[in-house]
Formats: sequence, structure tokens, C-alpha cells
Amino acid sequence: MSKKVTFPYKARVNVVREVQSAGGEELSSLMPSILDKAFKGEL
Repeated sequence: MSKKVTFPYKARVNVVREVQSAGGEELSSLMPSILDKAFKGEL
């Protein structure tokens, strides 16, 4: 059986992952608008 090892920085890593995930969701929601403007030549 393998023993699960926890690290003192695990909580910080989890926070970073949450922030990255939120940023990705924001980018995904903005992408259609960005592409629309790009194809219209407005960027």
C-alpha cells in the first residue's frame, strides 16, 4: 500500500489551480466576442 504524502504548500497549489481555472473560464466566455471582432477587422 502506498502512503499518501501531503506537502505544506498543497493549499497554495490548490489556490493557484482555482485561479487558473477561473481565468480559463473567463477567456472561454470572451472568445466568441474576440473572434467576432477579429473577423470583422475591429481589432
